[in-house]
Amino acid sequence: MNLARIVPHLRRRPWSTRGRASLIATVMRVLGGWFIVFLIPGIALAQDWPDLSQDLPKGEPRPHDVAVIVSIEDYFHVPPVVGAQRNAEDWHRWLLVSRGVDPSNVRLLSGHSATREAMLEEAEWAAERAGEQGVVWWVFIGHGAPAKNGQDGLLVGSDAQGTARSLYARSVKRGEILDRLKPGKQAHAVMILDACFSGKSPEGELLVDGLQLLVPVTVGGQSLVTVLTAGAPDQFAGPLPGSARPAFSYLLLGALRGWGDADGDGKVTAREAIRYVEGVFSTLVTDRRQTPGLEGPDSLVLGEGKETGPDLLRILQASGEGGEPPPPAKPTQRPAQPTNKPVAPSPPVAPKPETSRPAPPPSFDAKALQPYPEATAVRVNTRGSSATMGFRSSHPIVQVFDHFDRLLREEGWIRVELDKEPDEIESIYRRGDQRLELELEAQGRGRYTLELEWSTHR
Repeated sequence: MNLARIVPHLRRRPWSTRGRASLIATVMRVLGGWFIVFLIPGIALAQDWPDLSQDLPKGEPRPHDVAVIVSIEDYFHVPPVVGAQRNAEDWHRWLLVSRGVDPSNVRLLSGHSATREAMLEEAEWAAERAGEQGVVWWVFIGHGAPAKNGQDGLLVGSDAQGTARSLYARSVKRGEILDRLKPGKQAHAVMILDACFSGKSPEGELLVDGLQLLVPVTVGGQSLVTVLTAGAPDQFAGPLPGSARPAFSYLLLGALRGWGDADGDGKVTAREAIRYVEGVFSTLVTDRRQTPGLEGPDSLVLGEGKETGPDLLRILQASGEGGEPPPPAKPTQRPAQPTNKPVAPSPPVAPKPETSRPAPPPSFDAKALQPYPEATAVRVNTRGSSATMGFRSSHPIVQVFDHFDRLLREEGWIRVELDKEPDEIESIYRRGDQRLELELEAQGRGRYTLELEWSTHR
């Protein structure tokens, strides 16, 4: 896509600079499919957190390692875990490329398929596949809750209903996973749980009423198991500051790439990794208390790499805690290599809009944008604060909706209403004082109509 052709179509309105940029980028990204960052005159949309799917160093093959990654972003009847799938895909790439796990020894269980039965089956499979010198990796990114007796933590299955009884029945105890991994020949097991066992959502609200409080327990004498968890039993696992994705699994993966290498030897132990995450949380997280936990042997080397992590001071400054942030920089390998490339000048700062009159929502020309991937016969119409797109697709309506819904929530929109019918899905989103209504209708023979309408409430 030629961004230079898109920019002239965007009308500059006396809306707040941050709100205008954010909303335009969101709607453009939803209609445009896979594009995340757009160049808008006077607005810099910088990504402070590095993209963990890029620049992966290749590691030595580890034919005896086995990995299971469970990612549940969309639950049937409890709030979503926004960004869980993206984190899981980054872990999947790292395990294959940098850790060197054979592709036949890696399983990615995601979405609605991640039920209680499926998780237990994958744990048994991992124990059967593990070699004598290998490590079994179990990565879970989703909701957690206390068990009914308060003596263990639950990994909430995707089909758990909105009651305590169903949540207990359709979830898996942490101990059940460990029990199924015991018979394996592996030298060690590593369990990474980006979930809290307080039974709270990333927003700090209870998933369901009536849950038993969790009594802190340990892995109970399993000396060959290292467990890394997102928070204490009375805390909730929240998102990465300034980004709509789970914080713990993102930062831990960054630590294993070299961000957490405290002694500079190119190797990252479990202790180094968890201390790096603790440091980031204590520096940047201000809306909650989240203290990551580590059980079992902490000297086990989990990752190798010399990548330098993001500049936390810059991210802190960008959040408004002190002055203008310096220009963004990609992570580099230690030691830093000199470069002769000129540094691009910072984009001009857009003038502050007038506040004496109401600010209308943005308008843009969506004809320059690409619709849902693989769509054909696309027709786009925009007028004022609404946009309509007609297209054809062979994919079912739920899959088409999930695509647009995921993109919106990755941009920080919170879905507050959802109404699903066989041929029509309607949803309402809010972000601050902004409201966005989405309606997707299947009209038969692969024809779809997508309608978006946005507004600002003061």
